[in-house]
Amino acid sequence: MTRPPQPAAVQRRIYGTVLRLHPAPFRQFARQMLLDFDDALPQRGFTQLLADAIVSLARQWTAVALTGLAGSYGFTLEFAPEEAAPPPDQSGPSIFTAVQDQLGLKLTSAKGPVEVLVIDHIEKPSQN
Repeated sequence: MTRPPQPAAVQRRIYGTVLRLHPAPFRQFARQMLLDFDDALPQRGFTQLLADAIVSLARQWTAVALTGLAGSYGFTLEFAPEEAAPPPDQSGPSIFTAVQDQLGLKLTSAKGPVEVLVIDHIEKPSQN
């Protein structure tokens, strides 16, 4: 008989899945973020940690919607977290397969122009 996962374990898996979506150069930092998760969870809360991971991901990858659809849509997406050894009771498609099969959208990687902000100098404000 297997014991159901504890809420913190489920939260850790979700957080880890988001971190694994980062591009390769960022993954070492993402691994450290996952190691720090258990200590940070009580202090910062899951919502804040997950928001940080998603914002970090958004900074690494720019998503461009080419669907031609306008407006906001609500949906539920079911997928299995990507892990080296998922639990035996955890089955389901990867997030990429789920997006394509369940939403009819295909995620593809491409290069293109993006807007960036470059800060080439910064100083502390004076006391005046």
